[in-house]
Amino acid sequence: MYLSLASQSILLLSFCLFGWSLDLYFFHASKVKVFSILEINSKNRIKNSSYRAQTLAVSVLLIIYSFFFTYLQNNASSVKEKRMFQLYMFAFLVFFILVPSRRLFGNLRSSFLRSVPKSLLTLGRVFNIFAVCKTEFSDVVFSDILTSCSKVFADLANVFYIIYHSLKKSTSPGIEAELKRILGLENDSKSINHIQFQSPLVNPAVTCVPYLIRLKQCINDLICSTPNSIDRRRHLANAIKYFSSLPVIFLSAFQKDYYQSNNYNQDWFLHFLFYTWLFFAIFNSCYSFYWDITFDWGLEQSSDQNPRSDIKDKNDLPVFDTLPSTNNAVVYDGPFLLRKNLAYKYSFIYYLVIVIDFVLRATWTIKLSSHITLDNIPNAGFILGALEVLRRCIWILFRVEKEAC
Repeated sequence: MYLSLASQSILLLSFCLFGWSLDLYFFHASKVKVFSILEINSKNRIKNSSYRAQTLAVSVLLIIYSFFFTYLQNNASSVKEKRMFQLYMFAFLVFFILVPSRRLFGNLRSSFLRSVPKSLLTLGRVFNIFAVCKTEFSDVVFSDILTSCSKVFADLANVFYIIYHSLKKSTSPGIEAELKRILGLENDSKSINHIQFQSPLVNPAVTCVPYLIRLKQCINDLICSTPNSIDRRRHLANAIKYFSSLPVIFLSAFQKDYYQSNNYNQDWFLHFLFYTWLFFAIFNSCYSFYWDITFDWGLEQSSDQNPRSDIKDKNDLPVFDTLPSTNNAVVYDGPFLLRKNLAYKYSFIYYLVIVIDFVLRATWTIKLSSHITLDNIPNAGFILGALEVLRRCIWILFRVEKEAC
């Protein structure tokens, strides 16, 4: 079954909602108070059990809804009909969200609509260059989810562009010919509108917006942190991680445009683009994987500190208390290579997700690189996007788990 960009985008967003609902059930089974950790106001959401059930039900319905319209698009007789089905898909989805009836998951839709202003305020604080404030944990999770949906946003931009110009009347031939003459594109068979949108900078610019949001948050935390502190260095290192993803996106787009131009007179430049992209791709994947394990999940082994390690002088001890003559270090008896305090019962899960995170970090780098095409695999882009949604859902489980411990 062929999946259009519209179907892929709706399906991936539905998978995000489905994964979030499964995370909620997992948190509930593990007795992790996720709403308290994320500092979500209980007045703006429905009862936890109902919220979990409705979120799961809506996500399943959206997945079925997307496959239904995919079937209609694949059986359409013309390109115009396929684009109209894409328009209907989004129109019915907007209607479902805004319909005033409370019978169709009204509580969940109301909760979602109430959360939209807060999300917009969060984005407004990020893009306001004069606003410098420490980032809340819920905003960190929200922004990281946006980075996993970055390619979805770029695909949606393409879909809306196609729908818009399928409904819009074509440009007058005389005006278009004059514009082509001015731009030096007399011999180009494409329309002006198509050429304008297919600029090599448009798609990567949309893709990198979530990374810029997260980068700005790291810079805010860097400015708000104490000078020469460990937190300040950590925020700087985190900012470098998100900044390193930008060359991966743009260098890949430049390579794709260079390939399509069929101009190989300067092969040294093509090699320069490729090896520079390869360096940043490997650096970003390995750096992000290390950051996930060490800082986001905090799974590094840590030994308990001696309770009297802060006492530097024997005279500071109470009466009848003496310093032990042996080494004060406590032998670590926790799981191998993991911290001792784990919220989830089985430690093998942590080892498994470390391996999964390493593999899926590499696949996401492939997805971000637009010059890499997997034509032999049907719907390869959708599969890679779904794998990133899976990785992000796993990331949320263990990111929140760290805060709970």
